[in-house]
Amino acid sequence: MTSDHFERINKAFVDAGEEAFANPRNATAGTLKQLDPKVVQERQLRFLAHGHGEIVGHEFQSHDQFLEALEAWDVPVNQNVEDCDSIQDAWAKIQAFDARRFDLRYGVDGVVIKVNRYDLRQRLGSTSRFPRWCIAYKYPAEQATTKILTVDWQVGKTGKLTPRATMEPVFVAGTTVQHATLHNLGEILRKDIRIGDTVVIEKAGEIIPQVVRVDMENRAPDLPPIEPPATCPDCDGEVETEQDENAKETARYCVNPECPAQLRERLIHFAARGQMDIDGMGEKVIGQLTHACLLNSFGDIFLLHKKRAELLQLERMGEKKADNLLAAIEQAKARGLTRVLAGLGIRHVGSTASRILSRHYRSIDALLEATVEDIQSFQIDGQESGIGREIAKSLFVFLHSAAGRHVFQELREAKVRLDLPQQEARVAHEAFAGKTFVVTGKLEKYTREEIHALVDRHGGRAASSVSKNTDYLVAGEKAGSKLAKAEQLGVAVLSETDLAQLFGEVP
Repeated sequence: MTSDHFERINKAFVDAGEEAFANPRNATAGTLKQLDPKVVQERQLRFLAHGHGEIVGHEFQSHDQFLEALEAWDVPVNQNVEDCDSIQDAWAKIQAFDARRFDLRYGVDGVVIKVNRYDLRQRLGSTSRFPRWCIAYKYPAEQATTKILTVDWQVGKTGKLTPRATMEPVFVAGTTVQHATLHNLGEILRKDIRIGDTVVIEKAGEIIPQVVRVDMENRAPDLPPIEPPATCPDCDGEVETEQDENAKETARYCVNPECPAQLRERLIHFAARGQMDIDGMGEKVIGQLTHACLLNSFGDIFLLHKKRAELLQLERMGEKKADNLLAAIEQAKARGLTRVLAGLGIRHVGSTASRILSRHYRSIDALLEATVEDIQSFQIDGQESGIGREIAKSLFVFLHSAAGRHVFQELREAKVRLDLPQQEARVAHEAFAGKTFVVTGKLEKYTREEIHALVDRHGGRAASSVSKNTDYLVAGEKAGSKLAKAEQLGVAVLSETDLAQLFGEVP
């Protein structure tokens, strides 16, 4: 959203007696959620293309070639893209752009540096969390000064105690701010933050308020250091300290697996769409269930069918809603190991790591037999898995803890699937192991996504462009340039029927 249009929208809101947007970012996000296309049209959002997913029918060797093609097709791209000969050149251009960015018609908070050549991007690859061929540089955010009044400690789904500061209200980056994250105990100690301090704050990414530094010159005498909780602030249970390589304390964790705050956050995460996807089990329902003592563990979710009468006693829980919830829970039992691992809230283990681990080990029993060294060092098709030591150590500790054993025992007894469903499992197949497949043209028997899933399940790899490393091209009608290049390189070309015979599966 352009700055001048944002001002016009806000003026119209104020003139109509309505609350204005805080900033263009919020206005844009709100517009994207609108269901009325007329309102969206009036907001006049703009679009600049900067990347792509799968490309069919065109081959690009570099990012600048891709952007040139977009311009030729009248797809808008950012006109501030510049080539750099070295990292020193990139840094000089980042600094130069800092002075120019305020002259743009829209807000900018940073610059993205990308490797231009696509073959180098492929060689660099990705970790389980991010690509290695691009990185963002963020310019310093707008800052303001205020005073810390109190510090509260909140318990997250991993049990981590997170300090949050309440401050004198201050206006920064378009909104009035009264709370800021202090991240963890290590940050408090490093910055020497104390209650009563005058501090400089900013919004990380122009969204999340955080304390940057303390104004030591204005510190009142004899302000005591902040004392972290000796026990969990929610359950009064035991806490465990985390230390860095210099034996300095960095964070504290509640180790009580039955901590109500920790459990509530974990259950919300477990039931969410990206994890077990239990329809009807949102934050409010989980709050009701935990408050009524109907949920005290992950396993209790799958025993709710035995407590239907108690369910119906909850506010706004009619028979139809209760039956739909129980049906959704029953469906969730078959989600498989990937979703379970992602849902348990194990530190450092997100959806990507869960998928990689599940595809490799295929069952919780095999994963339980693995050592930390096994988990951090296994390879996929001769390449790093992306699972590093931190993920491996965190997962191993959880799996072999009393709490972890109890969780999986409950899930087993509830008949929750702890291996890979057939459609997700990889099957050893000599024709596919380590082979690269590219799909092109109009397909009749399969969708492109179905072929990618089949290739992945049988140990192969799906790619978007033909190269000397391609083993098979699956070609439908009007295959075009990819077919010509495959024939030129001597790549084996398969029809959909050939592919079905090779897989031994019927679509």
